Amino acid sequence: EALMKILSDEVSSYLWTKLFRRSILVEEIPDLKAFEDHAVFFKWASHANSMLLVSKPLYHYRMNPDSILHNADIEQKLCFHKAIDERKTFIEDNGLLHDQRDEVNAVYMKNIIKTTKDIARIAAPYSKRREAIRRVFEPVSEEVVDKSRLNAKQLFRLWLLHNCQPLYIRLMSLSSVIKTKK
Repeated sequence: EALMKILSDEVSSYLWTKLFRRSILVEEIPDLKAFEDHAVFFKWASHANSMLLVSKPLYHYRMNPDSILHNADIEQKLCFHKAIDERKTFIEDNGLLHDQRDEVNAVYMKNIIKTTKDIARIAAPYSKRREAIRRVFEPVSEEVVDKSRLNAKQLFRLWLLHNCQPLYIRLMSLSSVIKTKK
C-alpha cells in the first residue's frame, strides 16, 4: 500500500521530508540534474518493513523562486522522465506490485502524459520540444494501458500523442497561454 502511495505521488518523494533507517539506503542516489530523489526514494521505501507518516509540520521549507524546479527546461523534464523510468524498471526487475500491474502501468502512463505536456509548454524552440516529446513517448507508444484508469483529458492527450504530436504540442502550448492570462 505504501509503495502505491509513493508511486501515485500521494506520498511525496522529496528526500528532505523524510528520515530513514540507514539499513534501507541500499541504492545510490543517481546523478541527475533534478528528480534524483524521485528516482531513489521508491527504491529505498521498498526495503522498509514499515513506514510512519506524520502530518504535523516539523520543518519549515522556503520556496526559492530561482530553484531548478521553478525554472523548468527540457533537460529537467527529461530528468523526471528518467526518474519514472528507473522506478518502473525497478518494479519490474524486483517483481514488486505484481498484483497491481494495471494500476502501475496507468500511473506510469499518466506521468508520461504529464511530462510531454510540460515539455510542450516550455518556452523552447518547437523542434527541441518535439524531439524531447518523441524521446519520452516513442519507447512507450506501444504499451497497453487500461484506459478505464485514465480520465477524459488524459485519454484525449494520449490519443493526440499517438496520432498527431504537432497538434498536441500546439494545443498544450495554447492552453498554457490561456491559463497564464486568466
